[in-house]
Amino acid sequence: MIYRFIRYKSSESFIDWIKEFFGFASSNRESIGLFSKAHLIFATIVTLLIIIIAVLLGKHFKNKSEEEKIKPIKYLAVLMWLFEGTKIIINLIQGASIWGMLPLFLCSIQLITIPLVALLKKGRLRDACCDFIFIWGFFTALMALFFAGNFYNHTSFVSFWLIGSVVTHSISGIASLYIGISGLAKMEKKNIYITILILLSFEILSFIANQFTDYNYMFLECGDGTPFDLIQNMYGGERENIFYSLTVAFMMQLFSLGYYAVDNIVVNIKHKQKEKVKTFKKDGSQLS
Repeated sequence: MIYRFIRYKSSESFIDWIKEFFGFASSNRESIGLFSKAHLIFATIVTLLIIIIAVLLGKHFKNKSEEEKIKPIKYLAVLMWLFEGTKIIINLIQGASIWGMLPLFLCSIQLITIPLVALLKKGRLRDACCDFIFIWGFFTALMALFFAGNFYNHTSFVSFWLIGSVVTHSISGIASLYIGISGLAKMEKKNIYITILILLSFEILSFIANQFTDYNYMFLECGDGTPFDLIQNMYGGERENIFYSLTVAFMMQLFSLGYYAVDNIVVNIKHKQKEKVKTFKKDGSQLS
């Protein structure tokens, strides 16, 4: 099924196919289509690969030192920027504006936080960046893979723009799950405000950028074919509605706080279970 979106046309050469893939030739291939069978199969396969890679890496490095655990993040950061850098260069060659390629979408913040984790020394800022990636990386990867209508409704699989975006989102997802499984995500209360400030900084920058460009960073202008359309419709479907922007920004912060709250509850439950086991073993040894 997916093959029909990538196969050669009878009238084209391999060079023509390559030009089309990198966007140097026009394409009249059938778009994948949001929620089509091809889209859902593709997104499901990629999601399973994300989970498998993250679990294997996480289990391998789980009992290593913290600095050893950072090593896979370094490789992921390099790979992520290899694809993103290539995409930016190609877009610039094709005449695209650099203002449309700023890392100011919720998912593209990981282009900053993942390299920061790789480069920063041990400390609260690195811990907060790990928490941020843990909270948002896998979630935004799933949102992009399954709900990005701006991807699937306007392109075929013969598109480096699509594949490059899928790869960078997948790396975010792998990093997120790996950080959680390996124990790099500490989710300490003292670091919550840093994580909140990271997101708030990008929200403010995105809002400012949207005022001076035609782009829709952080989807603060409108839903643009994403689940944020539901919020936009709450405000009459208007574009550039300040109440829509504030609601989206607030809900993102609420999601982060909710993640911390749920993690804290899970940690407390695990701690109580361990205490019960210790008490049971202690009582059993005394009886014997």
